[in-house]
Amino acid sequence: MIIGRLRRLSIVAGYAGYVMIVVLSLMPAQARPHSGFGGEYEHWMAYGLVGGAFAAGYLATRARILAGLALTASSAILELLQNFIPGRTPELTGFVASSLGAWVGIFLAALTAFFLCNRAE
Repeated sequence: MIIGRLRRLSIVAGYAGYVMIVVLSLMPAQARPHSGFGGEYEHWMAYGLVGGAFAAGYLATRARILAGLALTASSAILELLQNFIPGRTPELTGFVASSLGAWVGIFLAALTAFFLCNRAE
């Protein structure tokens, strides 16, 4: 029962994080908050956390792959949309960092779930 609640919480966190990524990606440069880290690191971390949350919530391999593909496609679309946002420019490095972050987050969450479910007692 608690595992089911944690899975649902992970899915909700994934969607909430995704909405935050979309909003922050489409904000004008001067209105967007900055973490103090480089842009690529921010991309990598945000997408890694969201990918990890989805992978922790969706246990089926197919669902995890779909989440990774959706995050990768979203990253490309959001970078292209930055052409129309004042002070923002699309960057290939942002797309690459976001996509890699999503897949690393998914991989790490899947690996953690595998070891937690298959640990020897």
